[in-house]
Amino acid sequence: MTVLTVIAYTLILAGVVVFAGAGLGLIRFHDPYMRASAVGTAAGLGIALITIGAALTMPSTANLVKAGLAVVLQLATSAVGTTIIARAAVNSGHDFSPGTDLSHAQQIDPTLLAALLEDDAETSSPSNGASMESPPSDPG
Repeated sequence: MTVLTVIAYTLILAGVVVFAGAGLGLIRFHDPYMRASAVGTAAGLGIALITIGAALTMPSTANLVKAGLAVVLQLATSAVGTTIIARAAVNSGHDFSPGTDLSHAQQIDPTLLAALLEDDAETSSPSNGASMESPPSDPG
């Protein structure tokens, strides 16, 4: 086994660990925003590590160029995709996890931000009997 092969398998294993962590994050995280962050990290870093590792298992100029192009495109699109998913969650009114600091959320529509803060206040007040664990209601 050559040094290049060991490096390749190490990169692939690191990518698998990143994906496993993202999968665990999808199960453990409480709101769509944290889940989108986990998926975005896995998509960017995990795919890059696995792609580079795979290219190094059979190194050739063509494979390295293809892997480089795939990594650049993946890194460019995963951040945009993650942002769009999080923005869609905000625009559809999904609640943030309790304790989320919204004081820096200046780019959110003020009407939507007020509604989110109002919903957060309603779910945390004991007078309405709503549980913090209850899933969001379907408006349709």
